[in-house]
Amino acid sequence: MGLHEIETFDFTLKSTVTIILGGNGCGKTSLLSVFLPLAPAKSEFREGGSYTNYALVGDDRLKFEVLRRGSSLSCSIFNITKGVPIVDSVNAKVYNSMVEQLTGITKEIKELINGETLLTDATTEVRRKWFTLMSESDLTYVVGCYRRLRKLASSLSGAIEHTGRKIGEAKMRVVDDEEDRARLEVRLKELDAELQELNRTIEARPGLDNAVSVDSIRKRIASLQPAVKLIMERYGVLPSDELINEFQSRVVAWREQAASAETECNMYNKELSQLLDEESRQAYLMRNHTGLKQTIDSLKQELATFQQNWMFPALFEGTRIDVDSIQNALNDACNWNLPLSMHLDQLKTTERLGALEKRLQGMDLTSAGLSEKLQRCENVLHGLYHDRQHFLETAEVDCPQCNRRFRPGIRKSLPEIEKAINDNEGWKKQLKDEMDSLLRDRKEIEEDVRSLRTIREIVMSYSNHPVVGLFFRKLQELDIFTTARDRYGAIARAFTEELDSAMMYLRQSAKLATAEREWQEAVAAVGNVDGALSQKIEHIRSQLDGANRRLIEYRRQANELERETIQLQQTKEAIERFQKGYEHLVSEMNISVNNVVVRELLNRREAKLDAYTSARERFRQMEGAIARLAELEKEQAELLKEHHHARLIINAVSPEKGLLRRYFYAAITRIMDLMNRYIEMVWAYPMQVIPCDLTDGDLDYTFPVRLKDHEELVPDVKKGSKAQRIIFNMMFRLTAYKALGLQNYPLLLDEPSEGMDEEHKNRLVNFIKSLALSGEFSQLLVVSHEAEVHSKLNEATYCVVEPEGVTLPPVYNEGVIIKYAS
Repeated sequence: MGLHEIETFDFTLKSTVTIILGGNGCGKTSLLSVFLPLAPAKSEFREGGSYTNYALVGDDRLKFEVLRRGSSLSCSIFNITKGVPIVDSVNAKVYNSMVEQLTGITKEIKELINGETLLTDATTEVRRKWFTLMSESDLTYVVGCYRRLRKLASSLSGAIEHTGRKIGEAKMRVVDDEEDRARLEVRLKELDAELQELNRTIEARPGLDNAVSVDSIRKRIASLQPAVKLIMERYGVLPSDELINEFQSRVVAWREQAASAETECNMYNKELSQLLDEESRQAYLMRNHTGLKQTIDSLKQELATFQQNWMFPALFEGTRIDVDSIQNALNDACNWNLPLSMHLDQLKTTERLGALEKRLQGMDLTSAGLSEKLQRCENVLHGLYHDRQHFLETAEVDCPQCNRRFRPGIRKSLPEIEKAINDNEGWKKQLKDEMDSLLRDRKEIEEDVRSLRTIREIVMSYSNHPVVGLFFRKLQELDIFTTARDRYGAIARAFTEELDSAMMYLRQSAKLATAEREWQEAVAAVGNVDGALSQKIEHIRSQLDGANRRLIEYRRQANELERETIQLQQTKEAIERFQKGYEHLVSEMNISVNNVVVRELLNRREAKLDAYTSARERFRQMEGAIARLAELEKEQAELLKEHHHARLIINAVSPEKGLLRRYFYAAITRIMDLMNRYIEMVWAYPMQVIPCDLTDGDLDYTFPVRLKDHEELVPDVKKGSKAQRIIFNMMFRLTAYKALGLQNYPLLLDEPSEGMDEEHKNRLVNFIKSLALSGEFSQLLVVSHEAEVHSKLNEATYCVVEPEGVTLPPVYNEGVIIKYAS
């Protein structure tokens, strides 16, 4: 049975050197291929099969497990020392990436450790790859730059390919949408024409009148109901202007008769009143007329007490001004006295209104000039700040035609710009200070002008008043509004006191005049008494009664005709209201119909606008796709240019034909020297591997071999004997361990003594022992069929995969559990 017939294989290393024995074809080499924790190929597992590897990485013991589930692998890594999972149930790619991160083992290093990398069988490309890896330790920075350049070139290639796909898709969309775009453009023009036609139609019609609605029409009909009812209640013909005029003329006739009767009554009443007054006067005069004389004397004495040095003497003349005018002036004083005194108190200047208004006009002109200068200064500052920002953001460049350095677009130096900014800032501050001072002065003058204008309005409002006009004229005479404003209160109090005195004076004067007139009449009437006065009074009273009866009758007839006329007029007005209301009703119905039509047109226009907006948006999207295609083509051109430049740099630095070639050759020479030192430890006679030739200007990675002292070289290591090729491959692996810094990694040797003679086998066994004792390797695993070789490794443990066909050691398979399939 071989490894492929084993159902369970549990293999634990017990010593530094482990020898694996087994017959030919039992799977010893396959065992070495799964020694490292990288995930094996999916084909290596059957359904449900698993692979587990325990390894010590630093101070942590890790468990690597791979399980096949269906058509995929499920991989996990568990930290046994810390008891935490690292990855769980991931795919093989993620698992191998984590193995590389934890252990540093990659696919190339696995092939090197397992012995799958053979220098003698490797092609030129494989040799170039391995010698590049082994030489990078001396050229880490440069090779890193070279790798980044290659990665950049690869990324650019991907970006170019991706952009090309996007361009293809965009071109496909643009080509597919070309006919739609043409049709859409035509449709947009049609929609625009339709919208313009709708707009013209809407503009030609009257606008919407939202005040007219079905409810307003119903209200209009309801408002006509009273007029219709009044018209329907009218019996006979409907009133006309002629009928109403006839009734009005009859009313006028009766009114004239009533007026005549009323005049007659008034005459009789006046005559009766005169007779009764005469009767009372004669009785009074006859009774006592001495009291009237006493009244006249007391009134004269009272009038004599009033002072005569008046400030407003026209108030006491009694010709143009009466008591009622004075009383009205007193009542109006509250309307003008308080605002007038308040505005007088607010005045801060003694100048007149015209002079102040001229000063305001001059200040406005000055303010406009300052504002214009300030704006020009701000414009200049804006340009200077822009120049300074442009100067700071613009880097200096070298002139391609001379050695001069300059900043593109900059004509002034930074100190000149800063000086101009400071000068203009100072000028701007000066202008602002002048403007603020001017505005403060103007505000004070404007307040005085406002107060003077209010005072002027008050004076003009009352200048024609017979009483108040006297007061204002006196104020103007005394310059109260300019230089003597402090005297306003005293003059106002004097005016009020003289108004009160004038009222008393005029009342008493009127009483005196009446008393004197009565006194003259009494003096003339004494001794003249009419004896038939009583009969005259009775006659006038009888005439007055008849005139009153006629007046009552005439008024009754006139009132009846007037009521009839009013009814006729109301009916006629109802007819007119109905006609006007009906006209309004017809107009509102026409407006309502127009509203319906206009709303329908507006709805159609809205629908057209929606369609136009959607079409325009789609057209913009198509135009955007064309613009996007142009941007992508431009981006692709830039990527191609950048990729071309990257390729030029890569070719210039290339290890094959570029700058790194000679440095790699020096590294290859050092690698060959180390490899030859290893060969000297095993090979019995001189055998030296010569570095590859560089005479043709290129590294061909062909390594000749010099045997003993022969001048003729073996063309390449692959031309050596079987034993020599095994030694070349083994020493190349050991050299690669050194060059790559693989310290404390396992070393796997598969039939290392195959084809060797006895002397070289013994030297090889001693060399393997020295490797085991060097401490450079964590384990040595040796696959061998030859007992004379592995028996000399007396401190090794044995793992026997298949006992048939081999000489079994006394002790083997310690730490190994093998369960064969049934």
